[in-house]
Order: sequence, then C-alpha cells, then structure tokens
Amino acid sequence: MSDGDDGTQPDHDEPVVGVVDPTDAVSISSADDDTRELVDDGLDVSALESTLSTHDATLVVDTEAAPVLDADPVVVVAVGESALAETARESATSDGKPAILPVGSIPDLSTVSEESLPDALTAILSGEVETARCERPVLECTATLVDGSETTVRALFDLTLAAAEPAAISEFSVRSQEKSVGSVRADGIVVATALGTHGYASALESPRLSPAVDAVSVVPISPFSTNARQWVLPPDEVVLTVDRDEQSVALIADDRSVGRVAIETPIPVSVAGTVPILCVPERAP
Repeated sequence: MSDGDDGTQPDHDEPVVGVVDPTDAVSISSADDDTRELVDDGLDVSALESTLSTHDATLVVDTEAAPVLDADPVVVVAVGESALAETARESATSDGKPAILPVGSIPDLSTVSEESLPDALTAILSGEVETARCERPVLECTATLVDGSETTVRALFDLTLAAAEPAAISEFSVRSQEKSVGSVRADGIVVATALGTHGYASALESPRLSPAVDAVSVVPISPFSTNARQWVLPPDEVVLTVDRDEQSVALIADDRSVGRVAIETPIPVSVAGTVPILCVPERAP
C-alpha cells in the first residue's frame, strides 16, 4: 500500500511528533566556575515511547522551534508558554503549519499536563478522539531601531514598547485604520491579542478578550494620568509611535527583548497569520 492509500498521514512515511522544550537542557556553573555542564531538566520523553511505537511515529526534540519545524511534524508539543510563543512565531506564515499541543499551565488555554501527554498524543495520532483546533492570531510589526536598521518581529501574546528604565515616562501615540485614536504618557504601551489579554496585559487591567473577538487590546503601562484610556481595536492597521523618549524605549515581542526603537517613527502592527492550537479532552478514568 502506498503512502496515504488508507487516508492517513499522506505526507509522511512515518508521522513525526515534534517537541519544543526550552527546559530540556539547562546550563549551570560547575564547582570551579570555569566550565559548564548540561542538566536534563525537561520533559520525560521516555514516557512517550509506547505511544510513538504503536503509531510508527518518530520523535524530534529540541530546545528551539526551528529545528523541530524543519522535520515537518504533524504535531508540535510545546512545553511551556515560551515554547508555545516561539513555535507560533516561527510557523505563523509557513505552508502546512503543524498543530501545536501546549503542555503546562498557560492562561486562557486548555492545555495538557506532562502526565496526560501520552494519552493526548494517542488521541491525536489515532484520530479516535475528536480534538478541537483553535486558530490563534500572531501579530507582526516592523520597527526602526536607534541604529537606523529595520527589524520585523512576531508575537503570539503581545508586543510591548517599554522604557528601558523603570518609572521613566515616555509619550506614545496610537493610530488605527489611518485615524488618530489617542496618545498617552506612560512607562510603555502593550498591544495584546485575545490570548495575551489573559497574561501580562491583564495585570495592566486590560479587558480580557474572547478569541471569538477579532480585535487587539492596546493598554498603557503605568500611565502618568489616572484617567488614561485603553483601546480595543481591529487587529490590522494599528500604528504605534514613540513621540517622546526621555529614556530609550525597547521593543519586546512576547518574552524577547528585540532592541531600542527610534523616536517619531511609526511602528505598524498587523496580523501575520494564525496558528492551530489543539485542545484534547481528558479521558474518562
């Protein structure tokens, strides 16, 4: 029988399961402080051996998303929020993007625990249990940095402009669909997806958005005025500008600091694409 004759996994001789686990290899100082050693503190992939063997699947594990995605997996297990964000950023605009299965506690996501991961993968690979796929948007922005270079970055949760020093007020303006929305003096400003509004942005008292709402939340960080506004805007054609920087302002994409941005240079924010995130129901005991 040729690949795909039975209607399953037509693009793989063997289905590939990817695992992105930033905690898989942790560097620590040795006793003499002159060398480094790696401590395996990540997901116990040996617990998956039976599931993989049953479905003739192969496993690709890395601390970064790119090598895993290069293996063309049918599903990527993302261990933790950082791995989920990186996998989403790397795959948002790719063809044939794999479904992502998040492991560990992540606000506003139905995730699986490490203990239930073998059962979840069995459900996915066998197709015996219906899994829900939720398409989540990934934001993209292009910014001019202080050295004159341009950089384009993506974020699953939020894009942030923040003063490099705490309690350093800057001024930011916001435009949407080519119209001025407002400006605010603050330590920074955040553009959050619906998923992001349940994370860092929620600590800024951002409204929590449903994934069914096609919008982003724009919220200031420690605004100078007590009646500073927040905005819920269409996800495309949002433009941020640093109008005044008493301190330099850094661009942060999810949990990654990108660089310091130039003043009075528009930073357009849009949706780069979406990624499918899986929700696997728990098996009855």
